[in-house]
Amino acid sequence: MAFNNSEQIMVDTLPIGACVFTGPNHQIVAVNELMLEIWDKDHSIIGKEIREVIPELDGQSFLKEMNEVYTAAVHLQKIEDRMLLRRNGREEVLYLDYSFKPLLDSSGKVYGIVGMAVDSTEQVVNRQKLQETEQRQAFLLRLSDTLRPLAKAETIQTEAARILGGYFKVSRV
Repeated sequence: MAFNNSEQIMVDTLPIGACVFTGPNHQIVAVNELMLEIWDKDHSIIGKEIREVIPELDGQSFLKEMNEVYTAAVHLQKIEDRMLLRRNGREEVLYLDYSFKPLLDSSGKVYGIVGMAVDSTEQVVNRQKLQETEQRQAFLLRLSDTLRPLAKAETIQTEAARILGGYFKVSRV
């Protein structure tokens, strides 16, 4: 299938990361700036296969899902999917909301995939931090409520050790 500038124009108009892959090896034929930013790549990746451009995807579900979309002509969507990517010279954990949609030629045969993604890492990390803070605050409140009415030092120590042991999941404090 011959490509012209229309694929690039299409992905450039989208307000999220987007790219177009063709063929069973998922050659990148168009990619916008937002997707390049997510991948920490530049436009030199156009014309290359995704496996070559982002080799760390091997062993992750991403390539398997692309293959499924390409072979079965199904639409796939993931929310806050955990992924390891090499960015800024080091491996980073990212959480992405992404989707793959098959592109069909005039005979109904899949010739490519349009991929779209949004980096939701900051949202996921902030939610995890909030949950940790809430759990810590609940623990401190429970500890305080349990120890406040106690008068004897030995009883306070025993109860504190019991609660701390439960919190840290140890049988002996």
